Amino acid sequence: MCAVLFVGATGWWAWRGPGMQWPSWALVRPLRWETAAMGVVLLVTLLLNGTPAQVIFGGRDAGIYANTGFAIARTGSIVQHDAIVADLATRRGTDADAAQGWSNLLGVQSADRFMSTRMRLAGLFISESNASEGAYTPQFLHLFPAWIALFTAAFGVQMGLLATGLAGLMGVWGLGMAGRALFGPAVGIIAMTLLALNGVQVWFSRYPMSETTAQWLFFAMVYALVRYSSPARPDRNLAALLLGLAGGQFLLARLDFVFVLVPFVGWLGWQWLRNTDHAGFRWVVWGFAGTGLHGLVHLLTLSRGYFIDTFFARLQDTALSALFVFPLLTPNLQRIFLIRPCSPLTYQPCPNQSIPDAPWNYPRIGFELACVVLVIVGALWVRRQPDLLARVRAFARPWLLPLSRVGAVVIGIAVLYAYVIRPQILTPTVVADAFGCMTSTQRVHPTGSCLALQGYIGAPIRPPTYADPVAQFVARIGAAVRGVPLSDPAPLRDLYANSMANLVRVGWYISPFGIEMTFIGLVLLLWRGVNRHNWFFLGVTLVTAFVFIQLSYGTSSQTYIYIMRRYLPNIYPGFALLSAYGAVALWGTAWWRRLLSAGSVTVLVLFLGATIRPVIAVPELQGSFALVERIAALSTPADITLVRGGSPRYVAARDAADTLALPLMAIHGQNVFGLRSERPEKYGRDLVTLFRRWKSEGRAVYALVGANGALWFPGMHFVKKEYIQARIPEFSQLLNQKPALIDSLNISYQRYELVDGTARLPASINATDTSAQVRGFYPVETIGDRTFAWVEPTSEIRLPLPRAGARVILRLNSGLRPDGSVPEVCVVLAGQPLPWSNTEPNWTAPICNPIHDHDEPMLLTVPAGMTSATDTLLVRIDTPGWVPALADAALNDFRTLGVQFVSAQVRE
Repeated sequence: MCAVLFVGATGWWAWRGPGMQWPSWALVRPLRWETAAMGVVLLVTLLLNGTPAQVIFGGRDAGIYANTGFAIARTGSIVQHDAIVADLATRRGTDADAAQGWSNLLGVQSADRFMSTRMRLAGLFISESNASEGAYTPQFLHLFPAWIALFTAAFGVQMGLLATGLAGLMGVWGLGMAGRALFGPAVGIIAMTLLALNGVQVWFSRYPMSETTAQWLFFAMVYALVRYSSPARPDRNLAALLLGLAGGQFLLARLDFVFVLVPFVGWLGWQWLRNTDHAGFRWVVWGFAGTGLHGLVHLLTLSRGYFIDTFFARLQDTALSALFVFPLLTPNLQRIFLIRPCSPLTYQPCPNQSIPDAPWNYPRIGFELACVVLVIVGALWVRRQPDLLARVRAFARPWLLPLSRVGAVVIGIAVLYAYVIRPQILTPTVVADAFGCMTSTQRVHPTGSCLALQGYIGAPIRPPTYADPVAQFVARIGAAVRGVPLSDPAPLRDLYANSMANLVRVGWYISPFGIEMTFIGLVLLLWRGVNRHNWFFLGVTLVTAFVFIQLSYGTSSQTYIYIMRRYLPNIYPGFALLSAYGAVALWGTAWWRRLLSAGSVTVLVLFLGATIRPVIAVPELQGSFALVERIAALSTPADITLVRGGSPRYVAARDAADTLALPLMAIHGQNVFGLRSERPEKYGRDLVTLFRRWKSEGRAVYALVGANGALWFPGMHFVKKEYIQARIPEFSQLLNQKPALIDSLNISYQRYELVDGTARLPASINATDTSAQVRGFYPVETIGDRTFAWVEPTSEIRLPLPRAGARVILRLNSGLRPDGSVPEVCVVLAGQPLPWSNTEPNWTAPICNPIHDHDEPMLLTVPAGMTSATDTLLVRIDTPGWVPALADAALNDFRTLGVQFVSAQVRE
């Protein structure tokens, strides 16, 4: 109601102003050649973006975006509800089975750091306040998922992902229109072309992420601001309304809206100080107020947890920001805000240990509040002094061009430093060897200095050990000024060392020549002067480029090309526009200038075309919908499916459950849970009670068990059903170089039904019997007619406990190792104790044999006197480990491998 009243009042204010008119739809028509050229570029963009990547698996940001849209289309609501979660939340305080289900089947987050302590799946937050309703809210802001939902509702689930391609198309078009408005049609069309062919743009126009949405909203604002700043245009009011609407929509698109909206709101404040009172300004305010208020309400309600979790530290930088969100916090987070060392709200020591009941810091709160009041009063006073503003503007106007040219020099030097010096690729040795890199051998298979030099176009970049000489020189000057004794440079952590070459990595997708053309366009534009048309584009592009290019977060952990998403909304399109501006500026009456200009554009387009070939060769993750559809058809929406395993590492196996669980829930409305505990059999008795409760309600209980499943429940047994395996193509997941090859995502699960009653474990198992894999197993692989699973140096399986003297037959294979070595494998046996007793197994003496690269049997005899409370035999396999990537870098496989497990059998 408050939002409606506020928007209504704003609209009434806009309507009642003198000369207020509806926006005119009279547009300035472009020339025919402009329309044709833009049409061709948009057609190419549509062809490149028209096959979206089927990123519907959970555990990825893109999968959460996509499935949020699917769920909205299926249920009509952003907030989803789950009856089983509601039952567990209601009974967890009294029933042990519900308590164990609550802790084993849901994700956990720290109550001292996050608003929601439980997650239905990764990215689906369960708030304690409405847990009894079974409600959970997908993370992120929800403008982009709403578009996916709209496409899904209109055209079907698979077509819902076309919203991503539409956003990319709108981004390219928005850049072209903004470039045309800023610098003319030639710049706009060239910039469109460069962005449309950019590998990162193509990838994220297929990959369901919100960056392309933010991109087109930003350039819609740039275009509208230029048109609004031209008073004589007949479409000025329409541009004003577009400017306000796009600005408000940013609050619903991405949390980094601060880079765009802070200068935009500052500009609105400047217009207000100048007593701007014409109709166009009112349309800006009305459009921004309407959508912006909607975005603010959404941010503080549905996306409150995501907003506070993301800005948790920054919200505590000032007393007023902490005080603003304080009522929105959980009681535990309120306590954290008050007892945190250096808290702005209380008298806490800084940086020493905090005081539990420190008094409120009213003087600081009052001081910050007084500063805000002083700013408001000062603004009101300045607004009433139009002559003062006129004198300030008259004084500043002559200085704007000199300051802009100083900025051109400073920023030019900074770009050269960030691209040439800071990465420390161009060492004296590399420069001296550069001419030798022109040979055909070094171009195809570079080594040494030539490999380092190719770091500028996508080869691995070796992180520098120490800061560059310029940084060390500046540090010495700072130490001398402070009077601090000089010390030897400290080695850089990889986290920071990797970030030294961020601008080089940006250049991977536009070429070193593209960086050079961007540099030329930027310096030339600044030299000619910042004006009312281009300040917004330049300011946002330069600030975001500075922040993200020097940012170290993610540089050592996230894969390329995925990490490039941070450069997509403003930086890559901004660089394309500056490159186009530089190329057009080279054009002149002389033939050599025209040749240089046309040649520059041609070189850029050829490089981009070569770069996107691997991106468009095979659309990623095709077949994902078919796989999920096939699994969903195996059970009814009333049934329960548990997902477990997928990796020998606990965290990876825990998170792998979301891969299939999320699309099965969002698209098909099925009840799917991940088994989260490292050892769920420790809580087996209570979990069996919960499973039997579900079965008594008429539900079947199934389990999708991946590698390292390690499932055993007392009083129930697993009936083997379908084996599910798929290899889904996706871009190679490289950490330190530009990916150029299509790899595959290996998904393999054995499906079981949980049935009441005790049954003897299978006497013969193979690599697909994942419930028998206790630890150390990687996902199943099939090569030719062989099916096997690599194991870690230590792995373990379960078999039925036979009588004394029975034989255990293992079939193992060393695999083809680059060094041709023959590993020795040692095997020990033990009876399994009760899982909840914390009793260690009593292992036998090891039996060791060498294992070769063929499926070789290894025989063991079960000794007399071996007992087990669960009638289960544990078999542990120990072997030396090796890492394929360390043996051959071309393998890109960083797993620690032991041997290949083929089968195991108990023969009595």
